[in-house]
Amino acid sequence: NASQWRPVLGRQYLGELLGRYLTLESEGPILDCEAAIQFVVNHLGVPEERVLLMGHSIGAAFSLQAAAHNHPGICICNSRSFSSLSATVQHHGPDFLGVRRSSALGDTIRTVAKYLVLLTGWELNSAALWGKMRGFKWIEFCKDDHIIPTPIQMYQAVGGSDFGREIELVSERGDNHNRRLSPLEWRQHFSLVESALNLTLNPRS
Repeated sequence: NASQWRPVLGRQYLGELLGRYLTLESEGPILDCEAAIQFVVNHLGVPEERVLLMGHSIGAAFSLQAAAHNHPGICICNSRSFSSLSATVQHHGPDFLGVRRSSALGDTIRTVAKYLVLLTGWELNSAALWGKMRGFKWIEFCKDDHIIPTPIQMYQAVGGSDFGREIELVSERGDNHNRRLSPLEWRQHFSLVESALNLTLNPRS
């Protein structure tokens, strides 16, 4: 497999060691997504436009980062994810510390949280990358998602759907962020997968 890093002083292993040492922790999952895409495209011979990346929550952000920078023509499903990780940390920061969001201390915590995320390389601004994707794409979201509430959802940030492609998940009691899809939602999901990859699927009810 091709190395992600250039040789140093003519030595590939030095390039590998230095590259891995300097690589931000947040880039690890992105490189994993990149490796998966390269394997499918280069080793299995699948055209990029027939490759689909599906990510949930922060996984959707990692897959979008990998796709938008190097493979904007592939298909992508962004499920119950955020506009950016900094927005998510800002939203939940005061809650984690038991501080009212509307208080002065809450405002301070949100500001500090934002800059900590930026300084550590964990911004993951998905909303800024969505428009770069040229392939078949869609968003799955739930308005009553307690982890990714409406104001910081990807769907809200990009101004709705692309070509009417979105799945609004039903609001149920309990955890709407991690719950599995209902039979109807699975059928909607697989219908978009079929359209994206030009397949004929028969998902079980």
